[in-house]
Amino acid sequence: MFRCPPAEVLCHVAGYLPGLPDRRTLSMLSRHTHAAVAPLLFRRIRFTNLAADAALIDAVVATMGSYAAHLHFDFFLFPNDDTATTTRDRDRPPSGRDASARRLVHDRLSAPHDELWGNWSEGVNETVGNIYISEVLEGWEETLHAEQRYHWRRAASDAWRALSANGAVRVLDVRSLLPKTASSWHSQEWGPFISRLERLSIGLWGDCIDEWRSNSMEGYQQFVTVKLMNYIFDEARELRALRIVAHERNPIGEGPHSSSVFSLTGWFKPTPRLRELELMNFIVDIGLVEFLMAHRDVLERVRLINCRATRESHSPSLADASTWARFFSNVANSRATALVELCVENERIPLSLQEQEFEGDIFVPPPEEPDKIRRIRQRLQADKSLRLFYYASQDEGSTLADMETIIQSFETGADQAAYNQVQALINLNRRRIHGCNPLL
Repeated sequence: MFRCPPAEVLCHVAGYLPGLPDRRTLSMLSRHTHAAVAPLLFRRIRFTNLAADAALIDAVVATMGSYAAHLHFDFFLFPNDDTATTTRDRDRPPSGRDASARRLVHDRLSAPHDELWGNWSEGVNETVGNIYISEVLEGWEETLHAEQRYHWRRAASDAWRALSANGAVRVLDVRSLLPKTASSWHSQEWGPFISRLERLSIGLWGDCIDEWRSNSMEGYQQFVTVKLMNYIFDEARELRALRIVAHERNPIGEGPHSSSVFSLTGWFKPTPRLRELELMNFIVDIGLVEFLMAHRDVLERVRLINCRATRESHSPSLADASTWARFFSNVANSRATALVELCVENERIPLSLQEQEFEGDIFVPPPEEPDKIRRIRQRLQADKSLRLFYYASQDEGSTLADMETIIQSFETGADQAAYNQVQALINLNRRRIHGCNPLL
């Protein structure tokens, strides 16, 4: 006789199942498996707006919807293509919209859910999904006209409208946000929807064609510096955690080229409840410092992932403002009373051209490496408290490591000294907040 394993084992097995159909099959293996694992297997539901998923969505929600608390919505946008004949094209929903997915985003689940993850995959081909999607400025009338003309713009607006009407959402994770506004952002539900969010993560779509980047387009700059602020950040007054991921080749921050990189200055209003901030692919600039200083009494944890600095600036008033030493000094002098963690991480900080071009996992320095670089590696190996800080320059559309500045900054020790000042402030805050143990 078949003996069903414990629920813990079944749930572990289910973790390796790739999709919703397999999980549904497992839950129907027996009454025991259904009762044991269904509440856990279907706590998170992932679905798309493709027509091929419509029947499955209805079936799963009808039987398992009461267990769902987390939704992951893969929303695909497609350009107009009346000649499409492939299987994938036939799976596309009419005009990019599917009633089942729309109802599910809105309020179809029978149990309240407090999180909804939106993966707004652009899904557009080369004719639409490149830097020229945001070539020109777009106002309200242009947005309405675009939604009347292009079904993928209409689909995006409809999905935002359905989502904003869901009063249960408190967490929103947008993985690939196209630099286009929607008419639904003007709806009565939009402001209250954003103001209810407690955790927000936004990944900005971007592209690069030769030396041209998305953030060199006027429409992209308008969207990031004006539209995001007006429609999202100004309304997000209840945020506890904020995460923004800029495209790796379209960094955000004050850089050496004012035509393609823009500052964080004025991007945010103070968010009184914000406790956690994570930024990826940003340039540390005066705008970031101003934001941290505006939240110095509430912000507890700051993570800077694959961020970079530069010694250059197009503005004389910002000269040297975006070096790591200046950034760390400003943070240390800001009297940030709540800060208990500042994490700065980079996937790789190369010291040579050979290391920068290396595509493997572990770089092994060649025997003929210059003595200066070899001594730096030896110091880093001998003293784990020492570290490198990433500097980059813009060249032909790619963000390249400025290895000369990386080496010079390490040798002078200015970045390291300022970083140590921040860590001293953090340890002081930890002792004051948590008592004698600075590691808590």
